[in-house]
Amino acid sequence: MMNLIKTKFTKVSANVVLLILFVTVTTISCKEDPPEPTQAEINKGLMATTWVVSSVTDDTGDVTAAWSGFTLTVTENNYTSSNNVDYPDVWPSNGTWSLDANDAFLVKRSDGIDITIHKLDETTLNMEFDYIIPSGRLSSVEGNWKFNMVAQ
Repeated sequence: MMNLIKTKFTKVSANVVLLILFVTVTTISCKEDPPEPTQAEINKGLMATTWVVSSVTDDTGDVTAAWSGFTLTVTENNYTSSNNVDYPDVWPSNGTWSLDANDAFLVKRSDGIDITIHKLDETTLNMEFDYIIPSGRLSSVEGNWKFNMVAQ
């Protein structure tokens, strides 16, 4: 009789352990994975660094020499630029920026300039924009600008 009670108790214990194990595994496996970051979130994270000029062109051709020492520091919603002596209107010394709501590769700068990102990764930022002169400014900086930059 004792052996029968031990056998039934062991079977019940084993079934309870299996039930608990099943519930635990099912609960763990049913948890949702966190959502994948959007392209905008990825781009915003990649942009937040300090960039230095690799090359710059405008409508006249290569103007990299005029941008020697130029740096662009981007944070979550702001930017600052330094060593921009020759073309301060093209890149103001500071401002805000945001990604376009419908295009994760279109940056909207606080001065009204829209910048198209052609390449963005941990080490490279290639971008292009058209600078249009506000009335009364020199027209020598107006036109299409392409900046190829590398992370500092």
